[in-house]
Amino acid sequence: MSEDYTIQGAPWNKFFDLTVIKKFKIFYPSLRRHQDEGFIARYVDKASRITFSNEILYTYYVNNLQKQWDKYPVDYIEAVNGLFNERKKIFYFGIRTIKLHIKRCILNIYAIL
Repeated sequence: MSEDYTIQGAPWNKFFDLTVIKKFKIFYPSLRRHQDEGFIARYVDKASRITFSNEILYTYYVNNLQKQWDKYPVDYIEAVNGLFNERKKIFYFGIRTIKLHIKRCILNIYAIL
């Protein structure tokens, strides 16, 4: 699989199906940092398909981010450990589901190419 395709990172560059979010009660974890990745991992675990597009669908402007950075913990290890524990919860219970999703994603990518 090409490294050009990724599902990690912020949610602002992704579209989500609200029916999936409501059906599986997907929510942002209570972390001080990396909440986005926790949400995306929960969503991907339940999504029936993932599609990648090269089409530009939004424009992102960077504002003064000082307020956002002020809420992050001083101890970065605490933040990373929180995300690790969140992922453990998701992946521990859904490893078979994740393997199926990965296979589907790979098939979808090849279908797009």
